[in-house]
Order: sequence, then structure tokens, then C-alpha cells
Amino acid sequence: MNLLAADKLHASIGNKPICRDLDFTVQAGQCWGILGANGAGKTTLLHTLAGLRRAVAGRINLRDRPLDQWSMAELARFRGVLFQDSHDTFPATVMETVLTGRHPYLHFWEFESRRDYETARQALRQVELRDMESRRVDTLSGGERRRLALATLLVQAPQLLLLDEPSNHLDLRNQVRLLDDLCRQTIAREGALIMSLHDVNLAQRFCSHVILMFGDGAVCTGAITDTLSEDTVSRLYNYPVHAVQDGNRVLYSPD
Repeated sequence: MNLLAADKLHASIGNKPICRDLDFTVQAGQCWGILGANGAGKTTLLHTLAGLRRAVAGRINLRDRPLDQWSMAELARFRGVLFQDSHDTFPATVMETVLTGRHPYLHFWEFESRRDYETARQALRQVELRDMESRRVDTLSGGERRRLALATLLVQAPQLLLLDEPSNHLDLRNQVRLLDDLCRQTIAREGALIMSLHDVNLAQRFCSHVILMFGDGAVCTGAITDTLSEDTVSRLYNYPVHAVQDGNRVLYSPD
């Protein structure tokens, strides 16, 4: 099943193109990574795919239906977005925040059900915040706040996840554990995941496909086994890297 398809997509930041004639299709069960140097436009592309930013040209389809034909309510149930940083304008508890993931499924003035609360508690257990549900969000550390944002996405349960630097503020253990959980659960419910990453080795570990953004509008897409190499990664970051074989895995190390 095609969950997202881009056709001749052209996006830019001001007058600077970040991608030209981008064509790719995301199918159920796939995990895609967006890789590129600082300023290459990873966040801009992710926001364009989410419908939060208008493309210069080209089309985006969700489930073979044009993105601009989806209502905001439909989008909120189908795709979830994790932003690079979280801003808490109003004071709220951990439980109140994670329950916002259920809002796309509630009717006007409808309150959360007992089942919604249990779903929220299950997500908080998964990110190891179960004992903090009464804590105010503005008292959490950066890593705890990131885990809460991921728990809110789990509660939302969208079929398509768009994640901007999901490993931000997370220690090594939580990077691996939470990304593994997200990928496994998304695939299990026949969904897909697209995430921008700075760490090429996280993409190598968790992604089946990648979009490489070279910063001048040139892009390369495809299965990770066909796209990542010493040459492409060195070109991507304008810095020499070496591929190191570690058992069944390939790791990329800077020169």
C-alpha cells in the first residue's frame, strides 16, 4: 500500500532550492531516513511532506489522494509529526500533554475516556515516564521532554509518522530503544515512518530507504543498500568517511 508519494516535488528555502524533481514512494512497512548536512533542508522537506509548508511545484499524495484534498481532521488521524523542538506555552502535566494525542479522535467538547487514559499510561510506560504523569512539563529535562513527545505520537497512533530529529536530547540507550520501538510498532500496524537524522549510523541501523539531500537541490533516493556508500556519505557531508564492517552492519566513521 502506498502511504505517501511525491511526484516532481520542488521545495525551497527562500530562493535556495533544497530539492528538484523529487520522486519517491513510501509504502507500508518501510522506514525512511532523510540525511544531509546542516542547512540542507531536511526540516523544510519534512514539513512540506506533512502539509505544513507549500511546495514550489510538484504533487504529494497520501494513500493515492492529493494532499490538498485532505481535511485537517483527516490529516491529524493519518499522519503524526514530531517537531525538532518542543515549546510548552501553557503549563500542563505529563498526563495532560500525552492525552493531546487522542484529540483527533474526540468530538467537540468530548472528554477522554477510560480507554484513552489507559492508552496514555501504556505509552508513558513505554518511554519510562509512567511515574511522572503528575509532573509539570516545564520541570522535565530535555531528554524527558523528548520522550514525552514520542509518547504523545504513540497515543495518536497515526499510520504515517514524520519525525524531525527524533534522537534529539536522547542518550545512547534511549536513542536505540525508542527508535527500535517506533519502527517495530509502525511496521506492525502496516504504517510507515520518515525521519530526518544527523547520524548516518542510526539511518543505517533503522531505515530501509533514505533520501540524501546534497544542499544544492540535488537528491538521491532509494533502498539504503543501494544509496549509502563511502562516496555518497563523503559527498553528503563534504567530509571523508570510511565504511567499517561490524558483523552484519556497516558503520561510517569520519576520517
